[in-house]
Amino acid sequence: MGTRCNVKVTGGKNTVWIYRHWDGYPEGAGRDLYTILRSVGRHGGGNRVHPNNLCAGDVAAAIVGWTEPPKDWHREGEVYMPFEFTEAEHRDIEYLYSVRVKRDGGFYDGRTITVTVHAVEYHYSDDYEKCTKKKRRLFSGTVQEFGVYVHGADWIEEGVGAEAGVAP
Repeated sequence: MGTRCNVKVTGGKNTVWIYRHWDGYPEGAGRDLYTILRSVGRHGGGNRVHPNNLCAGDVAAAIVGWTEPPKDWHREGEVYMPFEFTEAEHRDIEYLYSVRVKRDGGFYDGRTITVTVHAVEYHYSDDYEKCTKKKRRLFSGTVQEFGVYVHGADWIEEGVGAEAGVAP
């Protein structure tokens, strides 16, 4: 059974929901999400997003369109697509990543995108439709700070963080 997560991308009045069925924990989906968001901020995530006109839909498209397989991917010929669009928050997730584009359609400056990570627990009664949800915030900050969160405190000391543009 996978560790599921949702990514909620918001900007202005726009909200886009994304689902991931496996490796939803910060060391899995969190690291992938950081790689994508760092790319969006640096050069628009390839040809999909221009950083001078950044909006929630563009960021969501960059996340879902990301297909870089992990180093241990052994399924030759299969496309790696860990994220998919969905209509709303799923009730089987363990993590919720909220990605906020502060100036929807504005210039990216390093503080334009913020990330919040919650651990989520659902509790069901006999009636499946009546469930309670508990969220516990684990992290909130800029994309650069998120990189340190998902990679750990030693990340900068090893030089990886410095290469990613994260200042100690």
